[in-house]
Formats: sequence, structure tokens, C-alpha cells
Amino acid sequence: MLWTSFGGNDKIKLLSLSPADTSVTAIYNSHFKGKVLYVDFWGTTCGPCLEEFRTFTKPLKQTLNNRSDIAYLYICGGRKLIWKQQLQKLEVEGSHIFLNEKDYAHFYRQAIKGDKDTTVMMPRYLIIDKDGKIANTNAPRPSEKDSLINQLNKYRLLTKLNRIMNNTFNLKRFLLLFKKQTAEHLKAYLLSTAVLFGTVLLLFAYVTFTENGRLTANTQTGIFVWILILSGSIFTSLCFSSLGSKQGILTLTLPASHLEKFPVQWVYSFVIFQIVFIGVFFWPIASFLVCFLQEPTMMELLYTIELSVF
Repeated sequence: MLWTSFGGNDKIKLLSLSPADTSVTAIYNSHFKGKVLYVDFWGTTCGPCLEEFRTFTKPLKQTLNNRSDIAYLYICGGRKLIWKQQLQKLEVEGSHIFLNEKDYAHFYRQAIKGDKDTTVMMPRYLIIDKDGKIANTNAPRPSEKDSLINQLNKYRLLTKLNRIMNNTFNLKRFLLLFKKQTAEHLKAYLLSTAVLFGTVLLLFAYVTFTENGRLTANTQTGIFVWILILSGSIFTSLCFSSLGSKQGILTLTLPASHLEKFPVQWVYSFVIFQIVFIGVFFWPIASFLVCFLQEPTMMELLYTIELSVF
């Protein structure tokens, strides 16, 4: 890509594309890395586009105080001669590209992830974050100054914050996420515990009845293992599948690292679930049924092992 200043103003740069510059993201990766990029698709005969330039673009940049980590890319379609005349008249500072109709439509549709039938609309604004990802394909206009500034600042700060957080573990953030998870899903967890309790009770009663009151330790062990595997698999899948819900997606976008978000699910799925399961299995069901058993129960075997150890 070739950069040239326009009209003696070094802050107005005209860009000529190289063969490698086949998309907006490719241009970003080559020339704007580390910055939040505000992209403006406009046209030489587009009235609303020109009004944004005349009335709102300069005040926006003055408010942002020419931040070095925010860049501006203006992609224009229409007539090249008029384009240069408008640049000279409007003095829009930033990087400018002029494209023919075919290339303009290609860049536009690729940027907004459209297809060949997607209508080209002007003006259209995008925001690319500091990681080079198109974060917003329908960003606010300069005339929507407050909303636009909030978004630009969000991507300026969040990207840096996420880089730091993604590689660190903070116990306080982990406990806050754990508290949030508990508050949001407590009713579901209590209902699941009640269902598990009822299932174990019914199964024990059924097996005891069919075995004429005989429930051997081996039978109890088999029931314990199979219910643990089955209920544990269901509960774990529900915990992690919840991350795909609207509420779960919001959780994943919270300002915390993955080292804090996913262990919350792991603690519920493996640690808390097993503690609850053992409690449900052995108390009070097993103690209630032990009076009917004629052979040592699993509880008695565990108690015997404990005595032999201590």
C-alpha cells in the first residue's frame, strides 16, 4: 500500500491498495495494528455522508482529542475527480481509499459479512478492535457522538483489559463469578437436587422390594456408580451448555479471564455436585433402609475401612 499526503496536509493520507490488500481486515493488519479503527464507507454523491463530514466529524475528533490509539479509514465510491475535490473542501483527516464500483461493493460486503446480493448502503460505519476483529458492523455515525465515543472507548479499554485478564487468575473475581452463578441458577440447582433425591429413593425402594428386603453392598455400589455417572453427565452438560444461552454469552463477555469463568462451571459440575450426590445417596436414604438389609451395607463397609485405617 502506498501512502501519500493530500493538499500538503500530512493528516490527510491517500492510500493506494496493494495486491495483498483484499479486505478491510487485511488493510488493518498491514497498517493499523494495535489501534481501534473506525471505518466509514461513503460515496461522492451521498448527501447524508457529506452532511456527517461537514457538521459532525471534526467535533467528534476534537472530543476524542486526537487519541493515538484510534485511527480513521474512509473508503469512498463514486467519481474520483469529485472525491479529490471533496477531500480538499471538507479536510477530513484520516486515511482515504477510493475504489471503483466493483471493488467498493466487494470490500463493503466482505466487511459486513454479507453475500453477493447484499445491498450496498451509504453511509455505513464499522469498528475494528485492537485485535483486528470487526467488533461492530453497524457502528454509530459521527452525529451520534456520545454513543460512538462510548463504543470507541470501550474497545480501546476492553481489548487491553482482556489481554491482561485472559492470562491471570484473581480469587476475588472468581468468587464474584461464583456468587453470580449461584444467584442465577439456585432454583434450578435445588430442583435438580430434589429430582436426584426422589430418583435415588425410588430406585432404592424398588430394588429392596424386588430383592425381598435384601440389598447387598455390591448392589448399592452398582447403583451408586451408575447414578453418579448418569446424573453427573447430565448436570455437567447442562452447566456448560448454559454458556451458549443469552445469559451465558453475557457471562463470557464479562471482564474476567477464562481461568476464572470456566473453573466456576467445573466447581459446580465436579466438586459441588459430588458432595451433594454423596449426601443425597447416604443420608437419610441409606440410613432409613439399613434396618431392612440382611447383609453389610456400603456404609458399613466404608466405616470398617475407616476403622482399619485409623
